[in-house]
Amino acid sequence: MSENVYKQARLKAAEKKPELDTVERTYPHLCISREKLLMIEQSDPNKRRADPAPQDVKLMAELYGAPELCDYYCTHQCPIKRGEKPLLHDNLSEISASLMSSMHFLDNANDRIHSILGDSIVSDDEKTEFCKIMGTLKDIAYSAESLLLWAERNGFDRIS
Repeated sequence: MSENVYKQARLKAAEKKPELDTVERTYPHLCISREKLLMIEQSDPNKRRADPAPQDVKLMAELYGAPELCDYYCTHQCPIKRGEKPLLHDNLSEISASLMSSMHFLDNANDRIHSILGDSIVSDDEKTEFCKIMGTLKDIAYSAESLLLWAERNGFDRIS
């Protein structure tokens, strides 16, 4: 049976922070009960499990140095964003390729974007192109969020 992401993140963090090697040693740092942490980390579907609260995930992400836990929670457990595409946080070349491809499209479509948006009206004959541009902007936002998460995960957010 595979371990869940919260337990995996704690065990990975324990490689650098030995005080996180067990639930008993970890829960006081999280301000949640031992029982709740055990239920959050439970992988056996036949045993009692608990979904973490958003503030629990935020604390785990900070303590474990695993910001991807927040994205996991949002895309797998949060009722608002569940089912959305998880951010890429571990593959810099994939993030880069996605970002460069989208930005290349916008660069090539620069004149058309000005033409469509210049008069502050999206006419019927411009709607298809406008929707394609909006899709590309969503791709750029997704890639940028992924890059920010990668940077945070790899310590680049702490550079002044």
